[in-house]
Amino acid sequence: MVKHGIIGGVIGGVAASIPVLNLLNMCFCLLFMVGAVIGVSMYLSEHPQEQLSDSDGATIGAIAGATGGAVAAVFGIILGWVLSSVLASIYGSIYGFLPPALLSAMAHSMGQGILMIPVNIIVAGGFGALAGFLSLQLFFKERRKQ
Repeated sequence: MVKHGIIGGVIGGVAASIPVLNLLNMCFCLLFMVGAVIGVSMYLSEHPQEQLSDSDGATIGAIAGATGGAVAAVFGIILGWVLSSVLASIYGSIYGFLPPALLSAMAHSMGQGILMIPVNIIVAGGFGALAGFLSLQLFFKERRKQ
C-alpha cells in the first residue's frame, strides 16, 4: 500500500507544483485528491483479486496526500528561490540596487515556505484520506470490502 500511495502522491505533488495547474488545489486540494485516487487505482490494478476496506482506501489516500503535500511544498520552495533570484536580478538591473525592504520581504517569504511544509503535509494528507475513502465509494464499488 505504501508504494502505491507514494507514487500517487508524487504524481499529485508534481502536478500541484506546476504554476498554472496549482490553481486546481484551491478547490479542496483537488490535485492531491487525484494523486490519492491514482494510488488506490494502482493498488487495485496490481492486486486484481483483493478487495479493500474503507480504511485501506483512506490509508492509501492519506499516504498519497501527505507525500504530495511534501513534494509540492519542497518544489514550491525551490521555485520560490529561483523566482526570487530572477526578481532580484530584474530589480537590480532596473533600479541598480535592491532596497533593503525587498530583500527582507524575500527572506521572510522563504521562511514562511519552510514553516508551511508540516501544515501542507497534514492538510494534503487529510484530503488524500478523504479521496481514498471516496474513490472506493464512487469509482471502485465492486472492489470495496463489505
